[in-house]
Amino acid sequence: MTDQVIELGDTVKDRITGYTGVVTTINSYLYSSPRIGVRSKELHNGIPVMEQSFDEVELEIVEKQTIKMLITDKPDISFMDLVEDTVTGFKGKVVGIAKFLTGCFRIGVQSEAMKDGSPVNWQWFPDPQIKVLQKKEQEPVKRLGGPMPTCNRG
Repeated sequence: MTDQVIELGDTVKDRITGYTGVVTTINSYLYSSPRIGVRSKELHNGIPVMEQSFDEVELEIVEKQTIKMLITDKPDISFMDLVEDTVTGFKGKVVGIAKFLTGCFRIGVQSEAMKDGSPVNWQWFPDPQIKVLQKKEQEPVKRLGGPMPTCNRG
């Protein structure tokens, strides 16, 4: 496996299925491997095929920057920041950050609230709606889930 950096707009191929398409989303999560959204360039019966999602390590780059990302400003939001959605008032900590080929970002927010004894489901919001209430002092995040590209058995 090579040390490749998959970016929005790259054409990639899944090593297992051979599915090939353009990277349209990159979803990063607090404790797991990034998931890459890939949209085929092909039409099926005249209709675009739905975007498929793969773990980053499953993919190989076929062509760099097939399509250029439209906007590149990343929001100043980090994992575990305490945030509030300015439309709904939903508050919680950032546990997901998704960036799209169109240049927009969506922020995954997990509330500390409970409902019927279970945590409230986390929600996604467009980044312009998010207000940072408190920045989290960043600590290194140990990725616990998903495939791992290398294994040290030292």
